[in-house]
Amino acid sequence: MKKIITILFPTLFISLTAFVSNSYASEIDATSYSQKKEVIMANDFSNASNSQIITNLSFYKKQILNLTDEEFDRFMFNVVKDNQNNLDEVKANLELVGVTLNIDNKGADVGIEPAAIKPSQMTLTAYSTKKSGDSFWRLNTSWTTNGVSEVYASTIDVVSIEWNANDGTYYDAAVPGSPVSKRDGSKSSSGVYLFNVEDDKLNFDSYATVYINKKTNNALSYGTKYIHTYSTVRWFSKR
Repeated sequence: MKKIITILFPTLFISLTAFVSNSYASEIDATSYSQKKEVIMANDFSNASNSQIITNLSFYKKQILNLTDEEFDRFMFNVVKDNQNNLDEVKANLELVGVTLNIDNKGADVGIEPAAIKPSQMTLTAYSTKKSGDSFWRLNTSWTTNGVSEVYASTIDVVSIEWNANDGTYYDAAVPGSPVSKRDGSKSSSGVYLFNVEDDKLNFDSYATVYINKKTNNALSYGTKYIHTYSTVRWFSKR
């Protein structure tokens, strides 16, 4: 008799493949997300020219000011995601509407482990934002997988946001919901907060945010690390 035995175990490398779904549920989720007001606003803002933003300055300021914390985090995720090649211009446009964006990552530890994840497969970004009227800064991490999905997902991925605790104290943390959840804030006083990412989802592009009260006028060093795991399958044939 031929017996097939499947063994799953975590390794240090990833196994990714292009995967496309035409499921009705996926289409509904994507449509619902795209119709959120802050997502529509982010797309509109990203496509607007500098002169158009100046012409409609009061409109943009009012719309952004009225966003909740959750909505603003989602707005910024989409603005940053859609403007990776044009960040200097978008930083200038955001400044006009009362939003400070720092995304040059100088002094930040931005990394992906294992190193086998190539830039063409996943983009990891660290950035900080401050909305006019807020007393706190937002330290953000976001990742996009450029349309790839895992064949054999294993343990839940872990992503960290890390900062210099001498210059900023933890205030709060926020996630948009699935596929991201809060994992461990026990080291937040030391400048580390961990999140979980369910990478078995069809599209696990997402983000997480930590809110920080700055102690000093010094630049706040911060960064993010994404630790990615997966399972391989070994097939044994026994007669």
